[in-house]
Amino acid sequence: MSFDDHLGEIAVPVLYVGAVAGAGDRGFYAATLTQSKDVSKVIVNRPRFAHADLFLARDAETLVWKPILDWIKARR
Repeated sequence: MSFDDHLGEIAVPVLYVGAVAGAGDRGFYAATLTQSKDVSKVIVNRPRFAHADLFLARDAETLVWKPILDWIKARR
């Protein structure tokens, strides 16, 4: 069984969040394998802002969590 065996069964909205110094948008491909008609991404495009910074950076609230909250609110 591979990681993508059941991605095609997902039909809910999908938000991919990444950091350019981490995986960037390379992981976004997996989101495109779903049935979802609503696939979005938030990529923090700052040098040296990596995956841990999504949680730990002083400005993560503005760069990461606010866009996530806005995305959720837009889908209510």
